[in-house]
Amino acid sequence: LDFPDRIGFCVDTGHAFSYGYDLDPIDDFIALLDQTLGLAHIKLIHFNDVYDKQGAKLDRHAFPGQGTAGKTVLQPFLHHQKLCSIPKIIEGPTCSKSNLLALLDDIRSW
Repeated sequence: LDFPDRIGFCVDTGHAFSYGYDLDPIDDFIALLDQTLGLAHIKLIHFNDVYDKQGAKLDRHAFPGQGTAGKTVLQPFLHHQKLCSIPKIIEGPTCSKSNLLALLDDIRSW
């Protein structure tokens, strides 16, 4: 690339889990990210769960904590010192505004 300083990465927790990466323990996953991408180059975390088993290689997003990765695996992404300053976005299935607000309230309590 001509301008490597202008390149950033988005890590998708759902895709990583779906493709078989171990997200737990999180320190091992962070070490892998640092070795392959460099943590300084990660600009966004797509904070998702998935409906299918780990390694299924299917892209069927579930809301965080409502899929097979679950809250126990995903919660550390919100609080880990090395990741807490990286913005996170959620992509999930279509739902009502009230369900979405309840989900966000639940995640804030993690």
